[in-house]
Amino acid sequence: MTGGPIATAFTVYEDFENYVSGIYHHVSGAMAGGHAVRFVGWGEESGTKYWKVANSWNPNWGEEGYFRIIRGTNEGFIESQGIASANDVVWNSPHNLQADADDCSPCYENPPACTGGEEAIQITGLAGDFCSPPCTGVGTCPPAASGVTAAPKCVLEIPGSASPTQCALLCDPSAADQCPTGATCQPIQGQGICTYPAAGFGGEQNAQFQFRKQ
Repeated sequence: MTGGPIATAFTVYEDFENYVSGIYHHVSGAMAGGHAVRFVGWGEESGTKYWKVANSWNPNWGEEGYFRIIRGTNEGFIESQGIASANDVVWNSPHNLQADADDCSPCYENPPACTGGEEAIQITGLAGDFCSPPCTGVGTCPPAASGVTAAPKCVLEIPGSASPTQCALLCDPSAADQCPTGATCQPIQGQGICTYPAAGFGGEQNAQFQFRKQ
């Protein structure tokens, strides 16, 4: 995994849906379908080799959103369907990520008015949506428009990811006039995030992210 996580897919059976912890292998239940996941590591426990895999369901499932599956037997064809980038691939540097983020002007607007490297997103468990710029390689975010007092923070992640990748405007739900015009401060986990009413556009579904409390 020198080049990063390995994307793969495998056959899911009913007993996997109820996985809680330990090293999984299929024991009972009918086939439920196929599922895409990511290898993020490997190890051995009590003589049994396993892969550590990132799932995408929620952070409360399995081992904090991850699971371990027996390694070396191609369980559910998980080992024969992996794909990863080459070891010598050149990734964007923090400088390039910052340039993408700075391209939004203004940032944190109401979809579909996203600019630069922004992405229209929704947060699991929260009403509304907004345009989210990417975090830089050092976890910083581009500033909000003049007059906006909500704080830009790198706090949003794809379910199952190891760290946040997108920015949001954090606000105080008990205070007023912190968010951009048209947005409101929606409470979540004792904090608040500025979002706009989600009207939808072009029949598209916005990307779903999770909030990581600071």
